[in-house]
Parts: sequence; structure tokens; C-alpha cells
Amino acid sequence: DLVGDGDHMQEFDLGLEGLGQAHGRHDPLEGLVGRCHRQEDAEAGLGGRGGIAEGDDLVARGGDVLAAVEVVHQGAGEDADEAGGGASVSRLDHCEIFDNRAVSHSGGGVEYSSLTRCLLKNNSANYDGGGGYKSDMTNCTMIGNCAKAGGGSSEGQLAGCLIVSNSARFCGGGTSGGMLRNCTIIGNFAYLGGGVHAGTLNNCIAYGNWANSSPNHTNAAFGYSCTTPLPAGAGNIESDPQMASDSHLAAGSPCVGAGYADYAVGT
Repeated sequence: DLVGDGDHMQEFDLGLEGLGQAHGRHDPLEGLVGRCHRQEDAEAGLGGRGGIAEGDDLVARGGDVLAAVEVVHQGAGEDADEAGGGASVSRLDHCEIFDNRAVSHSGGGVEYSSLTRCLLKNNSANYDGGGGYKSDMTNCTMIGNCAKAGGGSSEGQLAGCLIVSNSARFCGGGTSGGMLRNCTIIGNFAYLGGGVHAGTLNNCIAYGNWANSSPNHTNAAFGYSCTTPLPAGAGNIESDPQMASDSHLAAGSPCVGAGYADYAVGT
């Protein structure tokens, strides 16, 4: 939902007032894996939480940010009955968090964490937030995650994110609650509110989602966004956004230049 159909970074530079953003740039950084500690045992010194860190401390070497590490198959909650399948109370940059689960709680991928340019894929939670729960995410991609509510994210602060092909057994296939700006929510599914359930969205696109009821949105507040049916709020439009791909707009999209500059997200 960027602005145009070229490179992400160029699109951002040219389109501060467009909908969406330069999201999804989660390519792992080369050469940094050795700086990070990868927790293989979900119960090893983490109080039963199945991830990277617990409390306020990071489990990392050589830096204050976990970077370019894969967090996979942690399985929080299976034995410990806790949340945060991949990481808990952590900061992650350019990481991939996939195939984790929170069996008895929320936050299949991460909980209470801060993520930048990360990929959260195929994580699941028995309750809320298949990808992330109450986490801050910037320029991240959530794909194929599932939960009871908020398949991609629940109660998160999301900026410049791509939320695609996630699902929820009840509400908010893409997201449930939280605050979103310059995000794209497409191709998600839920029983109610296939794209978004509740929350506040600015400079966002929520289109092409599926649900038994209210396919794109329900109980959410929008501003300068593109979705249908047209919600109340300044600057909203309901025209087809004309996506050239999941993360790009076609040159003639009505979303180009339709956003509000104060909600723009850096790259």
C-alpha cells in the first residue's frame, strides 16, 4: 500500500501521504546470527515461557537487540501453560518468528515485545494474537498465523505492517484491537471481521478479506483509510485500492496520496 509500484524504499520517499507503507522488509541481516543467543529449550531458565527472553532482560550477545535469528518451534504453553510462544518481553530486529504456538494462552509468536522488520509466519495461539499479542511492530509482515481472535495481531501497536492470509476462529482474522497506521490488511479470514475487529486504523488498507459476517471490518475506527463498507471518519474511501501485489499499489490506485502525512511511518 505503498505509493506506486517500484522499490519499497523509493515508494516511501515519494509517498509520505499515501496509504500503507514500506512494510515487510524483513530480510535477515547477514553475519549477525552469532551475536544472538538462540534458546532451544522452552523451559530452560525462562520460567516456562517458550521464547527468547523473560522479564526486562534480553538474552543476546554483543548487542542490545536480537537480530537475524530464527525463533522456531518453541511451543510455549504445551508444558508450561504460558504465553509468548516464540519470544516474550524482547526486542527483535530483522528476525523470523515461525511455527511457534501458545497452547493455553495468547501470543503464539511473541508477547509484550518490540519488533522491527520481522517476519511472523505460521504461529498460533489458543486465545488471542496468533502472530503477536500486545506487541509493538514496525515494518513487519504477519502471514499465515491463527488464533481465536486477532490471527495476525491482538492489541498491538502496528506501523507500516503487512498483515496477509491470517485467520481467527472468532473475530479479527488480521488484527483485533490495538492501533494501526500505514498498514495493509488483505486476504485474512474470520467468523466475524475477517480483516479487523475493533481498534483504531489510520492510513490503512483493509480490503479483500473474508468472513461469515463483516468481511473487512467490525467495531473499528478509521481515518484516512481504504476499506468497504465505507466507515465514518475523516478521509476514508471505499474504492478498490488496486493492489499490484500484496505490498504494492498500482500507479493509478486511489490510495496514492490519500493518506495523512502525520501518520507516515519511517523505513
